[in-house]
Amino acid sequence: MLRKMTFVSMGIFFLLLISTMVVVNSYRPRVMVLHSYSPKYIWTREVDKGIHRALKGQDWVDVRFHYMATKFHRTKAHFRRAQTRAHQAIAQFKPDIVIAIDDNAQRLVAKEYVGRTDIQIIYAGVNGSIDPYGYTNAPNVTGIVERKPLVALKEVLPLLTNQKIETIRTIYLAEKSHSTRKDAAFLAKFDWSPMTYQGHHRVQTFDAWKKIVESAPEKADFLLVSGYRALRRVAKDPKSVIKPKEIMRWTEKHSKIPVIGLNQFNAADGAAFAIGVSPYEQGETPVKLALEILNKSVPAGEIKDRYPNEYVIAVRKGASERRNLTIPKIFKAFAVATESYFP
Repeated sequence: MLRKMTFVSMGIFFLLLISTMVVVNSYRPRVMVLHSYSPKYIWTREVDKGIHRALKGQDWVDVRFHYMATKFHRTKAHFRRAQTRAHQAIAQFKPDIVIAIDDNAQRLVAKEYVGRTDIQIIYAGVNGSIDPYGYTNAPNVTGIVERKPLVALKEVLPLLTNQKIETIRTIYLAEKSHSTRKDAAFLAKFDWSPMTYQGHHRVQTFDAWKKIVESAPEKADFLLVSGYRALRRVAKDPKSVIKPKEIMRWTEKHSKIPVIGLNQFNAADGAAFAIGVSPYEQGETPVKLALEILNKSVPAGEIKDRYPNEYVIAVRKGASERRNLTIPKIFKAFAVATESYFP
């Protein structure tokens, strides 16, 4: 009899424990991280590192990740499916806050929730203006934009080759994508003086890329590169996408002028030097904004939008030495500390 009562008591205890957990979880604020891309993309993985860093010790928040995978699958049909699945995930999870990372998440999904009182939107990784998404002055929107660190780049370039700043000419090369279109516009508007900016080239195929690399020395001293993960061997064949390391290693080998990446991963792929926006900051900041919204019980629109304050430096040791680039020791130390110093 005593044994039977013990089992009954244990059963009641576990039932109450499970019920309590269900009740507690039902009251946990819900945050959905909506990524434009997938964890296969190094930028997304690094942003996630920043997100997890900021979430440390915040178990009281229920966080779910959804990846739209629109970097490597870029057909209209895939975009429609990704858009539908993201809306379905939001409807099922019913988040209090959606953290939307990179432009596709904004234009395909998050902008549809502008003005809602039940969902707050926090954007990150937006390359251009937030106006097209209806975010400006929206009562339920705040976030952090992504901007290439061109001021820092201007300071760094003369150091790398001991060249007088007024003699330096730059040119920008990238794939054709929504992000690089925004980046090209930003570079075009930037005040490069006393340097000379020679404009940009956005291409779709590796052959077109090669031609620009080979002709760049005629009018530039530095070749600036960013995105190329959607470059194809055949323009109309989405399955002919080339591995990024193959592209960058060819570029570094055949370019007669230094190749400077505008993303951390460019050096990881093979470029001699890179200086880019911090993916960690793009992950940490929206989480901090989300926690502020939840702790203060205020709408997102009452929190000021953020601009990047951090950037990362990445160095490819072998390539930089072959080009006789002068990499300041403090840059090397910073790259080592951030695991961005490659052999």
